[in-house]
Amino acid sequence: DDNTKLIPNVDRIFILPKRIDKGNAINELLKILNIKNDNLCVVGDGENDIDMFRVAGFPASLANSVKELKNISKFVSNRSYSDGTIDILEKLKNLNFKY
Repeated sequence: DDNTKLIPNVDRIFILPKRIDKGNAINELLKILNIKNDNLCVVGDGENDIDMFRVAGFPASLANSVKELKNISKFVSNRSYSDGTIDILEKLKNLNFKY
């Protein structure tokens, strides 16, 4: 169907309307909240996060993230899951990241 897309993820496949993804959702929120995308950090680990990574000023991935995300990340933690998220937050603090 021309109105749907398939997004493979680590252990599942998402079937979504073509215009629905995390990137579009974040763009709408940024408009509502009047925030620049340069001031946004996102963290992800799966293929369904790719659109979100393309929108954010500071996309960061975890050690357990898929290769496609690591390739478009500004920072890749060497830790996984919540430990990786803590590592990313520490990195942002050290960069004096402004939001």
